[in-house]
Amino acid sequence: MITKCSGVSADFSGIVPGEAVWLPGHIGVYIGGGKVIECSPAFKNCVQVTACLNIGAISGMNGRKWTKHGMLPYIVYDTAGGAQNGAGSTTKPSGTTTTPATLAFAVGDVVRFTGNTHYTNAAAASGAACKPGTAKVTALAKGAKHPYHLIKQPGGGSTVYGWVNAADVQAVGSGTTAPKMRVGAKVKYSGPLYRDSNGGGQGKTVNGTYTVKYYYPARKCGVHIDGLGWVPESGCTVIG
Repeated sequence: MITKCSGVSADFSGIVPGEAVWLPGHIGVYIGGGKVIECSPAFKNCVQVTACLNIGAISGMNGRKWTKHGMLPYIVYDTAGGAQNGAGSTTKPSGTTTTPATLAFAVGDVVRFTGNTHYTNAAAASGAACKPGTAKVTALAKGAKHPYHLIKQPGGGSTVYGWVNAADVQAVGSGTTAPKMRVGAKVKYSGPLYRDSNGGGQGKTVNGTYTVKYYYPARKCGVHIDGLGWVPESGCTVIG
């Protein structure tokens, strides 16, 4: 499971509730306040709440020290206010820079990442190289040094998978060039749906704004919208 997580780190100062905590052969979930929920026969053979000793011991509670933590891909995280300390209160990570109190984008938004560095946590001092392009916001850390957690979008050109600076996140389609047709694009379409990308099996007519799930530019109806069906690219207007 830890290999499926993003932002994996051995530094527990930036851990947020809902993250997986891991050591070889065992896993748990951090629930805040320096506590983890796990199932283990080490203390008593049942699901139980224990202290995360990487943060600190808790009087009267069993605890263990974990090796790593990371964000599970099946959960959308909203870490408004930054990481939580051992007491469970919200604190601004040390070494942060001033960022807007209200971030421009929310969890779930598809954005244009313009930077070239991503970080393992919202307060990291150094990061790794990555490519710009289209990405999705999967977590927020308001007031943190790197307040957005982004994950690359298929076909968007980016390799980002971590925390990034607010200045490197823009609305899709912002800048000097118009947004292009691609997987993840937002399009307006009014017309019939088709069963396949070659234009076979005309179905019901729809009218609205949709997300492109698949894109085959060489085919007659090479745009697949929101799991509904295939439509011709010529009938679509890309808006984001």
